Amino acid sequence: MKLCTGLTCGGKMEKKNRFSILLERLMGTVNLKNATLAAELQYDVSYISKWINGKTLPSEKSVAQILHVISDYIVESATSAALKTLYIEYQVDVPEDLKQAIYDNLEAEYFYVKGLTKTIGADVAPETQNYAKLTLYQFLKKMSHPALRQVKSLNVIAAIDLLNMEHDVRLQIAQIDTASQILQRDFPEVHFSLLINFDIGEKDYIYDCIFIINMLTNYTHINFKIYNCIHSYDKIVFCAKDAYCITSMLLGGNLCYQVTISEDKKMCKTVYQRLATLCTREELMFRKCTMRNLLQGSDYISQMLSENLCWLLGHMTEHFLPEELHKELLEYLDISDAEREKMQNIHLLVEEVLKKSHVRILLYETALSQFAISGELDFYNNKILLDTRQREQCLSYIQNIIHEENAMELRIIHGHFVMDFQFNANPSLFLSNNLCYLRLDSKNIQNNVTLLNINIAKKMFRCFFEEIWSHSEEDVVISDWRKIESILKHMKQSVALLKKVDKGIIELNNFDNVLKSKEVIKNLLK
Repeated sequence: MKLCTGLTCGGKMEKKNRFSILLERLMGTVNLKNATLAAELQYDVSYISKWINGKTLPSEKSVAQILHVISDYIVESATSAALKTLYIEYQVDVPEDLKQAIYDNLEAEYFYVKGLTKTIGADVAPETQNYAKLTLYQFLKKMSHPALRQVKSLNVIAAIDLLNMEHDVRLQIAQIDTASQILQRDFPEVHFSLLINFDIGEKDYIYDCIFIINMLTNYTHINFKIYNCIHSYDKIVFCAKDAYCITSMLLGGNLCYQVTISEDKKMCKTVYQRLATLCTREELMFRKCTMRNLLQGSDYISQMLSENLCWLLGHMTEHFLPEELHKELLEYLDISDAEREKMQNIHLLVEEVLKKSHVRILLYETALSQFAISGELDFYNNKILLDTRQREQCLSYIQNIIHEENAMELRIIHGHFVMDFQFNANPSLFLSNNLCYLRLDSKNIQNNVTLLNINIAKKMFRCFFEEIWSHSEEDVVISDWRKIESILKHMKQSVALLKKVDKGIIELNNFDNVLKSKEVIKNLLK
């Protein structure tokens, strides 16, 4: 589901298309006259009247320039009261973001109307459309609708047999950006519930779990929930409350039969309510939590004291810190002295667990290299940058743990298991017999902790961990402690070099030397 900002374009649309309705509403919000906008665009006023009345649309050749002028002028000519209304509607707080949001909204409505004219020969969609058969990609194209831009208040429920689909289709439906994670602002009034059939036959635990983790990460900016639902088998049902719905039977993995698309509010309400009855607490796969809640209660400690501890670390966390460094970093947090003392005591427990308990840890090599270069540490879900001295202390502490005779087992993951997500942040997973949770790596820090809520989720991620742990290729999952020691040694050398650069011991006389120094650091991290 793709979410963008925009004004509600509700109500019956008998003669005017959605673009015309939106344009008229925006102009009305800021009390912008047709003649004034025409002068700004250097168009005859009759063109503006025709756009608003739904008689015609701007030409596709010049639409980008026209919409940019309209968006900019709406914001620049708005009174303070009108700006406040638009800020609330679009969930932004600065003029430049508002201009872009209005432009995106107008553009989406424009091309939606253009699409209607090309497919059904009209610029207003009928209340209900039926298709005997569509390809899956045709269906997905029709699933995209401007109603999804109502970020001030939006409720969506979908039942999709997602795990039985091809990987590229999954990525398109989930709108996972495989190149980078874009900084997204929070939309607390956007609610998206996704019902998936997890009772599938042959499972690909590694791909399925990494896919789900990335989907959870992608949607930390909204109220996103995943439910287990066997009724999703061979179905795609997508419904935006009081706006539109699209339903289909999925056959053969890539064909959709008996497709119905409706903007009839009564039908949409019925479909939404039926799906809502399937969203039960007993089937909720993941539950949002906060690190503060884990620490203030007994959950963080309980997880540490539980049996069958298994950790998968995609980024460096507070677990591998010597006592004094941990105490030093606590001073960075805006917490009370009582909380600081409690967290220090918890860390002393973690040290004992690492020394005496059988903890199996999978650590991504990229987590070490990124930490060595940037110093970024996930410190109880707070991003803290460590200086080179502190990084050296942390890496030395890990080396000491490996050298000591203890029950902890550490393996290093080299590279990525799934190419679809090779540019995405690696996951962090904490499993035990008592509590299991994910620590996502998104910009929306307050939503990064997610509990595995029911047994089917816990079993799925346990199998995921075991498949990686028992991976047969030594160059992918490194278990030889001598190789692990070599990796850690290289990381420490990298930090030592960076430390010298910081102190100015290495003199960089010209640009060529700068490039050479950067190349040295890269080689050390290979």
